[in-house]
Amino acid sequence: MKMPDDLIEMMENCGGEDLLRYLLKEDGMINWETISLYPIVAYSPPHMDSAILIGIAYWDGIQFNILHSEYEFEDHPTFDKWVKYLMEMGTNYKNEAEALLDHHRAIIVVKRDMKEAIKIGWEALLSEVIYGIRPTRYQKTNKINLHTPHNEMIDVLFEAMFDIQNFNEVMQSYYQNLAPPDTSEDGFPQEWQVDWA
Repeated sequence: MKMPDDLIEMMENCGGEDLLRYLLKEDGMINWETISLYPIVAYSPPHMDSAILIGIAYWDGIQFNILHSEYEFEDHPTFDKWVKYLMEMGTNYKNEAEALLDHHRAIIVVKRDMKEAIKIGWEALLSEVIYGIRPTRYQKTNKINLHTPHNEMIDVLFEAMFDIQNFNEVMQSYYQNLAPPDTSEDGFPQEWQVDWA
């Protein structure tokens, strides 16, 4: 594998760096013109002899995100079959790069990794990922539910702060909405009793 030549070739195969950056702009990245693009390199000793470039990632300021992932590995049929098996496992992977990162068979390469790979080789570097010595730098996250009671309270406080003249009214209306449900003597809500009695 030859870096950065392989990365440039992959970008060209995706429509060019300009198209990839346009996609970043469409995703709302403010620094889409200058944001660094990182190669994603994979290696699985039982399935291939050498490491290969499988995708492109970027850092959004909080975490790494996958911008492009290869989905076929024709030059490595055993590896291709194994990756297809991973995708069918039903763990909701968005793409092949995510599956390989999750199974510690790939790494998002930063400058430090690039320098070290020149010294020890890509296969040795990825062996450290496989054995948990080196991180993949990717964390699969679920969308956070932004409508929790705490966030509602924060919204109310900000509304009250910017409408200081009506602060008491805003706070009272919030707390009135938090009133406990109508319950009987035994502590069960009336609606529940009607449904279950």
